[in-house]
Order: sequence, then C-alpha cells, then structure tokens
Amino acid sequence: SRPSVVIAKLLVEEGDHVDAGQPIAVLDTKPEDDARAARAKVELANAERELSRVEPLVRQGMTSASVRDEAQLKVDVARAELLGAESALERDTVRAPVSGQVVAIHARRGERVGADGIAEIAQTDQMYAVAEVYETDIGRVRVGQRATVRSPALDPELTGTVERIGMKIGKLDLRDADPVARTDARVVEVRIKLDDSARGARLSNLQVDVAIEPGG
Repeated sequence: SRPSVVIAKLLVEEGDHVDAGQPIAVLDTKPEDDARAARAKVELANAERELSRVEPLVRQGMTSASVRDEAQLKVDVARAELLGAESALERDTVRAPVSGQVVAIHARRGERVGADGIAEIAQTDQMYAVAEVYETDIGRVRVGQRATVRSPALDPELTGTVERIGMKIGKLDLRDADPVARTDARVVEVRIKLDDSARGARLSNLQVDVAIEPGG
C-alpha cells in the first residue's frame, strides 16, 4: 500500500481467511481518483471525436496534416492520463498479496497506513514453533523427536515433531523464562511442526516454552 494515506474502509478482521487478490481495504484517495478517471474518460472521448472529425478533412485537402497531428497528440495525452487515473484507482483498493489468514491488523478506518502496512497475512495451514536450543545441548536433538509446547495461553499444551535443526549458531533472541539466563548465550534454532495447526494459528507469534523429548 501507499504510505501516508488513510484507510476509508477496512474489509477484513483478524482471523479472516482471504484469497490472493481479494480486496482487504479501500483508501481515502478513491473518491478523488474516481473523479480523475471520469474526467479523463470525457477528455479522451472528446479528443477522439475531434480526431475523427479532422481526419476526413485532411484526406480531402481541406485542412493541413499538422491539424490532424495536433488532434492525434491530444488523443495520446488523454489516453495516457486515463491510464494513469485507472492505475491510481486500482491502487486505492488494497488486495491480499497471498492466500492465508489475517493474523494482525495494523491500520483501521480513519488511520494512516504506516511502515507495517494494513494487515499481516500468514499461511496457517501448517503451523510451527521455533525453539532456541543452547549450542551445548543441540547435539542431543534429532529430527523426528517429539516435542511439547507450553504457555499460560495454551490449555491443553501443544505437541509436535522436530522437523528441522538450524545450521547457524546465533545469540539468544527470545526472552528466557529463567531470570538469570545469560543474554549472550549462543543458540541454534529448531523448527517444530505442530500437530494441531488450527490451535496454533490463533496464537501466532506467541512466546512459548518447548520441551524436546529424548530419543526419536
């Protein structure tokens, strides 16, 4: 979406499923662009009518070719203006770039569109939990191991399977539940495929604790 514009109408809410290309919002610039497009259509029709009038006169030698060229130029200018107006009008309706679920709304009716855009759309058919495992423990983690995902917001807890172990060691990113945990600890990201994606989809970006079971 275009920055510094205002939402005139929001067409979706959190939790809605949308298809790629589906309108999700209308910007407040639409009435102005509607009027611009209407004017451009009238101007193009007038220019084409004038060109149709002078072309026979040029063929009959009753007026100069320069008159026809001028009329043609007006047609070209009017057509370009209409194309520009229609492009602006198309941008006034913001559409979903992908199919998925609306997981966050960043701008509502009457609010300006900021750097975060209007809405966040995620593909939630399959949800994952990402665990940060200390590099000293990563050697005990294997693809296929079962995992339990816990949070005060989860009742009952979620379960899943380790699907991928990261190859890059980085610094601890998520807040550790242990208040004395080292903030400079080095960790590896482990991706866990959740068994119940429907429940996970309702809690996108939730911070959780993950327990990976031994074996696999």
